[in-house]
Amino acid sequence: MNSLKYKQYSSEEFADDKDFWLWVLEEDANQEAFWMQFIADNPDKAKEIEQARALVLQVNADKYKLEDKKVNTLWEKIQKSKEESDAKDNAELLKEHNRRQLFKELRKPATKYSTGS
Repeated sequence: MNSLKYKQYSSEEFADDKDFWLWVLEEDANQEAFWMQFIADNPDKAKEIEQARALVLQVNADKYKLEDKKVNTLWEKIQKSKEESDAKDNAELLKEHNRRQLFKELRKPATKYSTGS
């Protein structure tokens, strides 16, 4: 699957995508891995994905009744992916901040120390 095409999707477009349906309605390890990674990489799409997921489930309510336990497990995975992504972003920001501080220190003139001679 090409994750690039999904970056501009609206909730309606997600809800109309067969691979998205497979993820929401079926237990497919490949779909699960793809969508968890997509959400981790694109946390700004979480709202559209949540809306699309609700729409797919609503349309298929009689045919596919998800247990509350499965729904909770899926959302826990989404939250964990988002938290891991946020932590990774924060670590990168801290690393960049520390690098800039080091460069500032290196640009300062060296202090001359007297040896007492």
